[in-house]
Amino acid sequence: MHPCFCGAFADRTQPGQVVLGAGHGSREKTFGGWSKHGVRGRLGAHHLPLEDLVTATLLAGLVLIRLMEDGRWDIPDMLGIEAYKPTRPIPPP
Repeated sequence: MHPCFCGAFADRTQPGQVVLGAGHGSREKTFGGWSKHGVRGRLGAHHLPLEDLVTATLLAGLVLIRLMEDGRWDIPDMLGIEAYKPTRPIPPP
């Protein structure tokens, strides 16, 4: 899921439209969202902002190649991270 446009703060009630509210930076577990019938409404979810996801990738020693966005509408609902683990540590710049 795309961390910027999916979450309890992103209302996707209307097809093709996403209304963003406060909460993107929240890292707390939530059961809120625009649909009470989804996984978040039943089990809850921890949101991680894009900054946290990319930082975790780099701190794991992975080399970031690219980020990819996709979705059914103009606003992406999927995020992909392509990275690899080098066989030897890369020295810092």
